Amino acid sequence: MVRAAAQPVLWQAERSHPAVVSGTIRVKVETQQTSSEQARSDSAGSVAGGHEGSRDDRPVAADRSPDTERVLVGVVAAASALGAAAVHTHPTGTGVSDVLVALLFGGFVAVAASRARPWALAVASGVAAAVSSGPWVVVGCIALAACLIDATVIDLPHRRVLGAVIGAVDVQVLLRMPTGRLATNAIAVAIAVGCVVYSGREVALPRIRRRSRRVWLVAGTLVALAVVSLFLSALHARHSVDVGIARAQRGLRAARAGNSAEAARLLGEASDAFRSAHRDVGGWWTKPSLVLPGVGQQAQALDLLSQAGADVAEAGSVAARSADVQSLRVRDGRLDLDRVRAMADPLASVTSALDTAGDASSRAASPWLLPVVAHQLDQFTEAVDDATFDAGTASEAVAVLPDLLGGNGDRQYFVVFATPSEARDLGGFMGAYGLLTAKDGKLSLSKTGRVRDLNRAGKGRALTDPSRFPDRFLTLAPNLYWQDVTGTSDFPTVAEAVRQMWPQSGGKQLDGVVYLDPEALAGMMRLTGPVTVAGYDQPLTPDTAASFLLRDQYALFPNDSRHEFLVDAAKTVFKKLTTGTLPQPKKIADTLAPAVAERRLMLNSFHPDEQALFERLGIDGALPPVDGDFLSVRASNRGLSKIDAYMRRTVSDDVTVDPRRNLVHSTVTVTVHNDAPASGLPSIVIGNHRGKPPGTNSTTIAVSTPLKLVDVQRGGVSIARGASMEYGRSVFTALVDVPPGAETTVTFDLEGTIDVHDGYRLEVLPQPLVNPDHLEVHVHAAPGWTVDSGGTHAGDLRESEIVRASFSR
Repeated sequence: MVRAAAQPVLWQAERSHPAVVSGTIRVKVETQQTSSEQARSDSAGSVAGGHEGSRDDRPVAADRSPDTERVLVGVVAAASALGAAAVHTHPTGTGVSDVLVALLFGGFVAVAASRARPWALAVASGVAAAVSSGPWVVVGCIALAACLIDATVIDLPHRRVLGAVIGAVDVQVLLRMPTGRLATNAIAVAIAVGCVVYSGREVALPRIRRRSRRVWLVAGTLVALAVVSLFLSALHARHSVDVGIARAQRGLRAARAGNSAEAARLLGEASDAFRSAHRDVGGWWTKPSLVLPGVGQQAQALDLLSQAGADVAEAGSVAARSADVQSLRVRDGRLDLDRVRAMADPLASVTSALDTAGDASSRAASPWLLPVVAHQLDQFTEAVDDATFDAGTASEAVAVLPDLLGGNGDRQYFVVFATPSEARDLGGFMGAYGLLTAKDGKLSLSKTGRVRDLNRAGKGRALTDPSRFPDRFLTLAPNLYWQDVTGTSDFPTVAEAVRQMWPQSGGKQLDGVVYLDPEALAGMMRLTGPVTVAGYDQPLTPDTAASFLLRDQYALFPNDSRHEFLVDAAKTVFKKLTTGTLPQPKKIADTLAPAVAERRLMLNSFHPDEQALFERLGIDGALPPVDGDFLSVRASNRGLSKIDAYMRRTVSDDVTVDPRRNLVHSTVTVTVHNDAPASGLPSIVIGNHRGKPPGTNSTTIAVSTPLKLVDVQRGGVSIARGASMEYGRSVFTALVDVPPGAETTVTFDLEGTIDVHDGYRLEVLPQPLVNPDHLEVHVHAAPGWTVDSGGTHAGDLRESEIVRASFSR
């Protein structure tokens, strides 16, 4: 009514003073609008958060004007964006888009947090602190404390800047959450960021509305097209990828089996299948999907996998045709070294392609991959890893074989013929030796002899560098008694001792050392066939040779000084090996593999590149590094007889682990069974140079372990023991005399600290005796803990065994 009544008066006044009246009306209207908006703001603020509603309508001091606050918030947002980019997250499929998304994420959260309510900031900071780890928990708690202060202090200055800082801190904490838990991390980010954005929606929504709906519609359409394009391409390529992986795996198996033609065909088909898949998923129409978070990883993985698979399969197919390793054959005792050299380039191409594929697999790996894509990537990575090792081994072999076999000058290798019937730490004592010569791809056993000949030839001989040997080995005086050169469990140490002493025994510089025992020689007979040796009218076969050389020869020919049957058998076998035609390399490797695994055949070269190949093949005979717990029980004959052919041992390791303190307590029980009779066998077999009754086995038991010794007992009574350090582990010894037909048990009580946070690991290394040890391992948990898995083993110890156990409260 008032407004209606006033209209005529205002109309009259406007006619008289139009400018003044018009300006007055405008001022009044603007004042009314401002008052109305302020009232709505006050009402919304009072409903939303108590004193928070008064944050925007308090008088603004000069030092915190709106322009200043906007500048400060911008600075914090920029810092947050740069900090997010510095974390090197990979939300998309390309490095550039990863950086852009990280920048946008860091800046957006900080800006949204500058307008968010205290409750939203508190939730975001609390979630960030709860899901983080390490020092970032403290950082998250600091941010949470700042939120609580913000919520309780009414006149806190620069509240918008403080909110932006809290958001920036939360961004850093959230981006540094522990890896390997994608779902948890994604939920945490969604809750934290969602609360901040929801709380600041009054600021965000008006700005979003001001943007053109057409822009959002076009952007959404482009994203949908990119996703659909990638999905259809991947769907079409999936069959090709599956075929490529299957063909590649079959091709690799064919190559390992020596079927080069089949391998070349299958790998060629694999290459075609991978290239077909790459045309589908690597086309220009799928490139836009690389910049989409969560989608780009799928596109990148499929693109990299298909391209790398095609390259690897093609290189493998070419190599299978032109560098057929399995076609290499020793003919008339000679290996064609020119053909070996010609294989270097094709194998190098395969190795290069595999290295590239391995790098591609690493770049494609992402926790965001869908299960179907991750499964294909895992299959591909596994196949690449297997092939990389094989190709690397083949490349190394091709590189060093010409030198190893005398292609660039004659080579000489000392051969240790060992007899475990009289045990030494490495396996058996050296009863005889040989000299293996390599020239232009041909091997020959140019010299053989008995160990006593070496002992006579080296009066005054000495180790030229004793510092390279353990003290316990030096006490055996191998420089005087060549038979004790195998008195340490590390074959490279034995080889070094031979290298130092051989020139003082009338020999020339050596290129390496070979160790073999009768079991290894019997394995070689599977390649040559039976042999006949002088003085024995029965042919030695792969099934009878070891038994004859380890037991029967001493019983049948106790006083025969004319024959050294191990040397005679070795000479005959090596002559067949070095004059005839041998099967393909895989057949040779498979035949000799048991002897290698049991450490009955070992090779050592004094040339680093060749030694690296032997180490890669696991034929170098070196002690493995200590990784967790370690155990090796060694016997060394002190009666100087061949009685160890009748020795059997049982080794029991009862382990208790305290995961909280990383404490390990181990009770190693060694039971020595002596099956030798007191009479009826020659003195060389059952005699005893320690003055004990015939049939007594005098043996040293040596336990190698990283743990410390508590006690050594026999029958519950502490006995004398020795202790030394060898190869980064302790060696505890006890000398026992076991009567004929009896057994003796010695217990080693051990204790020490081992890191078991990732579980307990025990490696047990065998000693290649006539009769392999029987091993039993039982792992228990300390009170308050249980063994979740593993922890038990029982069986003959022929090869290295690894026993694992995991624990929980």
